[in-house]
Amino acid sequence: MAGLFVGLNGKEWYWRSFFVIAVGWLVFAVSVNVYWWYAFQYAPNEEVRSSVALKDGAPRVFGMLFGWVFSLAFLLVAELIRHLVIFGFRLLKINDKKIT
Repeated sequence: MAGLFVGLNGKEWYWRSFFVIAVGWLVFAVSVNVYWWYAFQYAPNEEVRSSVALKDGAPRVFGMLFGWVFSLAFLLVAELIRHLVIFGFRLLKINDKKIT
């Protein structure tokens, strides 16, 4: 997801936000479903397999409905870091001109 954010660095903020949130949501939802599939398929014994099978699907529903929240949190942190880096480079550029 960080590679997608860096790759879209020159684009407008709304395109960058849309793609990072959409891809992050998809990755989060798929990873939750893959985890539950893996936990069921490769359970060490029947007792663990039945325990996994009898659990409710709340984590899967949460992943599908609220996966975008985690992507939004990543986006906000990445944008904050991006703006701090841009500000730092501008500050260094201004200070460099004052020194010479």
